[in-house]
Amino acid sequence: MWLHIDSAEPSKMFSKARKLGFPVKKTQLKLPKDRFMFGDYLIGKKDKFALVMERKTWADLQSSIRDERFFRQIYYMHEVAMEYGMTPFLFIEGSVREWRTKERQRIMRSYQRGKISKPYEPPSIARVEGAITSAHVRVLTSAPTVVIRHVTNSVETLRTFYSYGQRIDEGQKGMPRPRRIKDTNRRLAYQKSSIATLFDITEKQATNIMEKCDSFEDFIDEGLTWDLTQIRGIGSIAEKKIRRRLKMLKS
Repeated sequence: MWLHIDSAEPSKMFSKARKLGFPVKKTQLKLPKDRFMFGDYLIGKKDKFALVMERKTWADLQSSIRDERFFRQIYYMHEVAMEYGMTPFLFIEGSVREWRTKERQRIMRSYQRGKISKPYEPPSIARVEGAITSAHVRVLTSAPTVVIRHVTNSVETLRTFYSYGQRIDEGQKGMPRPRRIKDTNRRLAYQKSSIATLFDITEKQATNIMEKCDSFEDFIDEGLTWDLTQIRGIGSIAEKKIRRRLKMLKS
């Protein structure tokens, strides 16, 4: 299994992949005559690829959501993945708190160098989480087969992505699902996984939620009207968490 890293990615990612022992190549992940890149990483054998991945740090994610570039990238990756039978992934690295600390430091450096007239506070954690929650929903609405994964650092990104490639190559089940399953089942599997990620619940709880509704979009629209504690596996703590995030989406 070869790991292909886009030439625009930081060189440290290429070095880390080699240190982890992965067979790795640098390439330009761009189709001929196309304007946009369709991902940052590919994995597969020779010219037959199994997975494609877009990697975002929190700083990059925030700026790309503001200028709408993020949604174009994700939708384009989804289209290319469906055309060539790949599984598309979005990996979000780091934590909101870590990003906010670095953003504070960046603002202070800009102030000390005279680039801004006075320091200011970056967006609150609640506001950032609200933006990311809304981004999850938009991703799943426009590109429902994209698997969203939150990871702590770049090493975990590489290890997880490579292990997914090996699992698919060996035909193992679980997330992500092997490519041979039907598209409708694949979409359902991804939506269950994304509900678990979005609402910070287990995939078993997400499965029980999806048994009650027809689609992810239905749950977002109607979830606040349900008695969530009647769903198997959803207790009072999980219910409060889900309701809080649903209200955030509605607002």
